[in-house]
Amino acid sequence: MTSYEPSPVVLASIQRASASEVRQQVAKVTRNEALAAALEILPSPVLVVNDHRQIIFANQAMADLVGAEKGADLIGMRSGEALHCHHVNDGEAGCGTSPFCRYCGAARAIAEAGSETESYEEAFILREFGQVPLALDLEVVTRTFVLEGERFTMMTITDISGEKRRQSMERIFFHDVLNTVQKMRIAADLLLEEDGTDELLLRQMIMKSVGRLTEEILAQRDLADMENGESAVKPTQVHSQELLADLVESYLEYSLTQGQQVQIAAETQDVIFVTDETKLRRVLDNMLKNALEAEGSGATITIGCRTAAPDAVEFWVHNSSVMPEAVRWQVFKRSFSTKGQGRGLGTYSMRVLTERYLEGEISFSSEPEAGTTFRARYPLCPSYA
Repeated sequence: MTSYEPSPVVLASIQRASASEVRQQVAKVTRNEALAAALEILPSPVLVVNDHRQIIFANQAMADLVGAEKGADLIGMRSGEALHCHHVNDGEAGCGTSPFCRYCGAARAIAEAGSETESYEEAFILREFGQVPLALDLEVVTRTFVLEGERFTMMTITDISGEKRRQSMERIFFHDVLNTVQKMRIAADLLLEEDGTDELLLRQMIMKSVGRLTEEILAQRDLADMENGESAVKPTQVHSQELLADLVESYLEYSLTQGQQVQIAAETQDVIFVTDETKLRRVLDNMLKNALEAEGSGATITIGCRTAAPDAVEFWVHNSSVMPEAVRWQVFKRSFSTKGQGRGLGTYSMRVLTERYLEGEISFSSEPEAGTTFRARYPLCPSYA
């Protein structure tokens, strides 16, 4: 895994202003009728926050973005709370106080805001799973100003989720799919030359490439359906040992490793449970891809399964590399990736499939002596069964 180490954000205050202080600050903005009117009519979502990062003004465009009736409903909240960020309860004092927040673009934009120049940052918000859309990719522009002797920060927010999705799709189809098509082209050219090359081997190469190409396209279609809430769950009984053996065999058959070994852990148990096998395979497949891309040639990746509790099954994938701290706190963002701009859908889809559709939990650990292990736990008999 390549290095990605942005410096963490240091926020000025984790404390909140009192309700009376917030009311006084709101009054300062609303008394300035020209300012309030100018902010309200802007087509982009706009927030004004105090030095405690609490909202004292939000225009109607911001209310529409987060599903509120009016901007006043957001007064006193912090931006992550208004946006229903998945991490607002991870810190001791809400938005801005969790380890994840140290690498949040919105927090960075506020911390680096100045009165002379704007600060531009991108913020990737994974939302609570009751929210649609599930994730937001935002461009945040901030600038400070002084009103009646008190400093405030104005935040202009642009939803760039569509642009990020397009970049991801282009990256996948221009890179991954094109590579697969190129293999098919080479095999087809060799067949046309009729130079004594093993025809059966070339036909098999083409069929494998076609199969992998189909998988790539279906994975993207399923991701779009999943985010739009249009993905149905289809329960079936699964034997974990059989599932893992088939998955590992597919990696060997399609030559998806780059000199690495993929093995089933010796302590793996054969657990019988009910799940949507297609969605579970997507999760495990992305776990394996993530581990393989983190390792060089000669490394060994292990995958396994065990009974986690009387009513649960747990899968894991382990590799020996360790993630940098900045990577660990951004793993499940939709648009974050250590593998280049426009990637980052794999770990995000793992989480959404597991937690929104399969009633499970996904987590990981990454320590110097233990390496990196992703774990996904599912009920033996989920409610959709």
